Amino acid sequence: MGKEKSPPPAPLTCWPAGSWGTVVDLAAEDDAQLAKLLALGIIPGVRLRILRRSPCWIIQIGFTRLALDETLARTILLLPDHPPGVSAFDRDG
Repeated sequence: MGKEKSPPPAPLTCWPAGSWGTVVDLAAEDDAQLAKLLALGIIPGVRLRILRRSPCWIIQIGFTRLALDETLARTILLLPDHPPGVSAFDRDG
């Protein structure tokens, strides 16, 4: 059996609720948007979970939950991951 290939990085808005991913890049439109992402703790290398997509994006990083609008969510590039044995209710994020 061959090794399963993971999808390429894509904006957070491309992934469904319940997805886990690692931030690989930030495609901020300007310095203010980048500063906001960094202040929220959204930096390359951080692992997060998408909890909800509508009416706004809700993500979880560790024990912190953040609400993001569509514009900000679109700037976060994720590499999805699905570690074995991690359930959707894993509380350590």
